[in-house]
Amino acid sequence: MRSLLIGLICIGTIGCGSGAPQDTSSPSEVTLPAPSEPVPEDAQIQVLFIGNSHSASNNLSGMVKYLINQNVSGKKALTERVQRYGFLIDHAVSESTLAHLESRDWTHVVLQAQKYSQSFQVDYPITGALSLIAKIEQTNGQAIMFPEWAQRNRPSETEYIHNIHVNIATQTNACIAPIGYAWERALEIRPDVRLHAADGNHASLLGSFLTALVLFETITGEPADLISPSQEFAIDAETQLFLAQMATYAHAHHPACDY
Repeated sequence: MRSLLIGLICIGTIGCGSGAPQDTSSPSEVTLPAPSEPVPEDAQIQVLFIGNSHSASNNLSGMVKYLINQNVSGKKALTERVQRYGFLIDHAVSESTLAHLESRDWTHVVLQAQKYSQSFQVDYPITGALSLIAKIEQTNGQAIMFPEWAQRNRPSETEYIHNIHVNIATQTNACIAPIGYAWERALEIRPDVRLHAADGNHASLLGSFLTALVLFETITGEPADLISPSQEFAIDAETQLFLAQMATYAHAHHPACDY
C-alpha cells in the first residue's frame, strides 16, 4: 500500500520532497497546526483536501489556491486541508475529519488516499470513499477523486489506480482528476523531468505542481495550458508551460466528470 509520511509538511509554496522510507503501518491521528488564515468573505470556490501525505506535500492545497486566484477572473478561492493523515476508510469515521467536512458548505472536496494493492491482488473496500461522497453531495458540494500517480518504475499502476476510482465515480456523482495520466504522459515525453521525490513514491516540487495544475483544471474547467508561468514557484517558465500542457492533455483524453 502507499506509504504514509508522518513528519514535517512543507509550508511554503516552494516545498520539499520526502526521502523517508515507506511506512506501512496503520494510519493514525496526527496533531498539526490548525489553519490560521481568515476565511475571505468573497471566496466563491472553497476546497477541502482529505487524504494523507500525498495531498499534503509541498503545500499542494496552497498551490491550487494560488493558481485559481491568479488565473480565474472574478473568482476567489479558499483551500484547506484536514489536519490528519489517513486512508479514506479511516477518514470516513474520524470525528475530526467529519467535523472539518461539516464546518462549511465546501464547493469542492478532494478525496485522496483510497487504499490499493501494490500486488494488484487485493481489493480494498471503497465504502469509506462512498460514505464521504454521500456527505459531500448532501451539501451540494462536488467530490473530486484524487487517483495517485504510479510509483517510479511501476507504470502499470497508473491505469490500475485510476480504474479503482472509476468504480467509485460510476456509483456517485464524483469527478476524477486525471493526475496519474498527466504524470504518465509527462514522463513519456520528458523522462528527465523529476516528478517523484527521492523515495520514488511521493511527489517532488515538480510533481506537486503538475498535480495542482490537474486539480486546477478539474475544479475550474479552465484549461491549465493557458496559464502563464509565475515567479511564485521555483520552476523555470519552460517547465511550467510543459507541465500545464500535460495537465490539459490528460483532461482531453480522460475528462474528469464523464463517469
